[in-house]
Amino acid sequence: MNKHWPSANSQSSANAQGDNEEEQPEVPRKPLLSTILRKHVTDTVLYMLKAFPFCSISHQQVITIMASLGESYDQEDLGTLKAFIRVELDRQAKFNYPGTENHTSGMNMGQIIQIAMRIRNLTQQEIDEASSDDEPEEISMEAVRKRTELFEWMRFCKEKVDPIDKVWNRRLEDPPSEQSDSDEEPTIIE
Repeated sequence: MNKHWPSANSQSSANAQGDNEEEQPEVPRKPLLSTILRKHVTDTVLYMLKAFPFCSISHQQVITIMASLGESYDQEDLGTLKAFIRVELDRQAKFNYPGTENHTSGMNMGQIIQIAMRIRNLTQQEIDEASSDDEPEEISMEAVRKRTELFEWMRFCKEKVDPIDKVWNRRLEDPPSEQSDSDEEPTIIE
């Protein structure tokens, strides 16, 4: 019997026997992915977002994967994600439909904004933790550099990401007007 992954039958038989079995020590959890594999997965999912803008199912899988990896991201991974967002946000700002004058935002702009918002939330948590931990006399150059990077990212989000997010949220939250075309007085053209 595998002590770390017991089957469903062993769980019910253990309960039927009572608590005769002594408590097993908890095995320390290892990260699901090694650092190198995590970096390859991150590069792959960013490539999927960039190269396949019309694959919304794979984009949602990317968001799910990145959410599960969020706890294990280090500063280098976050730097890669921030660089990707900065480049792709400008690149995806305007998509022109071929053969027409119509345009819209890029097909994967929603996923880019969603990643940026998650990183912004992580950055805000880090700023809050750093603010509560800092002593006025003990600020090093490294701490100043780190704090500057955090505030630069927050300013970027405020200038570029928040306006797009506010427009989308306003469109989703505001119901369309209740007045329809049939309620208006008809005009007679003679």
